[in-house]
Order: sequence, then structure tokens, then C-alpha cells
Amino acid sequence: MREVVAPGAGLASSHSMKITVPIPDDLAHRLGTVDALSRRALEAFALKEYRAERLIKPELRRLLAFETRFELDGFLKAHGVYESFTLEEIEDQVERVLRPPDIATITV
Repeated sequence: MREVVAPGAGLASSHSMKITVPIPDDLAHRLGTVDALSRRALEAFALKEYRAERLIKPELRRLLAFETRFELDGFLKAHGVYESFTLEEIEDQVERVLRPPDIATITV
């Protein structure tokens, strides 16, 4: 039996929780390296917690050790997680884009 440890990657604190998942050797060998399995386990856990609204984006980004929000957005998109907006929010954004810019009056 091989144990895969999902590290607390990206946590700012020196204290992090480590979770061990026992996997039969034949399956572990077929599923990939310990590092790859650890990362996949961490990503699956983090994604499930985010979908359940137990993590917010900054926490998810920190947990997965993404340096930019664009990396996080790409990760979420790759896993079918898209931002949800209300019709009112979309209409407000469209109105702001279509509104002519305010031109400041300059007096000399």
C-alpha cells in the first residue's frame, strides 16, 4: 500500500495540515507519481470546497499556490467553473460600457 500525502501547498504559515490517502500499490503505480497524485488530490479537494462556497477565490488561489488570479481563472475555467452574474449586473456593465465618457470642462 502506497500513501499519497496531499501537502498544504502555498500556505503562508509554516504550519499546514497534511492528509494521507492510502492507495493500493497496483492502483498507485498505474495512476501516476506521488507528486502528481498529491497535486490532483489537492486540486480536487480545493475545487469541491470552492464549489460548496467554503472557500473564496483568494483562499483557493493561496491553497493551490497560483501566483496570479489569471492562473486561478484558467484553472476554474478548465474545470467548468464560471462566474455567475445576475441579469441586473450584466445590464449595469453594458450600460457603463455604452455610456459616453464624462468630459471635464476646462476653463482658461
